[in-house]
Amino acid sequence: MSLTTDRVNQAFPLIQAIAPNVSLEEWQAFAQPLLSRGTDTTTAPGGILPGGILIAEDERGYIAGLVAYRLQRDLLHGPVLVAEHFIAFDFFERDRIADALARALEGLAAGHRCAAIHTVLPDGIERARRQWLIDMLQHRGHAPHCFALQKPMAQKSASSKSLPMPQAT
Repeated sequence: MSLTTDRVNQAFPLIQAIAPNVSLEEWQAFAQPLLSRGTDTTTAPGGILPGGILIAEDERGYIAGLVAYRLQRDLLHGPVLVAEHFIAFDFFERDRIADALARALEGLAAGHRCAAIHTVLPDGIERARRQWLIDMLQHRGHAPHCFALQKPMAQKSASSKSLPMPQAT
């Protein structure tokens, strides 16, 4: 099921579990553009492809898992579904929650005729919880396909100036 605007704040505790430094306002600013895109299958103006946030609920109706996704073109695979911030957080039904999200992603990818799903797992969770998620996804047919590095860049302050772009000679 898709996250709706009226439930964005309810999903925030899950985000805090993997990214405790993200504020509610930052989460809202991240989620809102994805929610407004919905599951439209056409490319929006400016080349923005559809995306959204899927949620899974526990038996009481609480949000116990979520994953953000977007569609994009990949040089090697063509159309792909990129899944990020995959979170399954439930003391008793973690397997069911994660499996429901993985199945929903697979259904979206098939519906959009994607050649692959690229899943980016959150770095903010401890290794044991991330390994469990890797094992579950591999059991569903996902396999490692790349190695990603990240270099954090200093936040640009209002008083800082942009660096000029180098000129090709």
